[in-house]
Amino acid sequence: IALDGEMQSLTDDELKAKTEEFKKVLADGGTLEDIMPEYDQYLEEYVYEKIWSELSETDRRIVHEIAIAGTVRIKEIRESLGMSSSKFSVYRDRLKRRGIVDTRQYGYLSLVLPRFDEFVKGRDYLWADDNI
Repeated sequence: IALDGEMQSLTDDELKAKTEEFKKVLADGGTLEDIMPEYDQYLEEYVYEKIWSELSETDRRIVHEIAIAGTVRIKEIRESLGMSSSKFSVYRDRLKRRGIVDTRQYGYLSLVLPRFDEFVKGRDYLWADDNI
């Protein structure tokens, strides 16, 4: 299993081969627990770091609130962050377009990406401005 930054040096073809490697481990009797550390590292280094780096500070705060609470009422997030409905809807819509949040349940938000909540919970937060 490649861990601790080894994946960052993989080529595109080597990354594609990772999927086949994961499938083979499972086909040979391995378990999800056998592949999860490497899978999590793959998600973090190649997907979630990029997504996170492209989010605004306010986007990050909203995603953090959802990650902590799970499926959460929009009103609770807005109130927690001190945002109006109109201001919040701009961020909600942007996160929805990016495929980060699920808005199908009226009045609620949840994260769409697998294990993204764990990635977000593991981030250190130093908010530049507590007043959004």
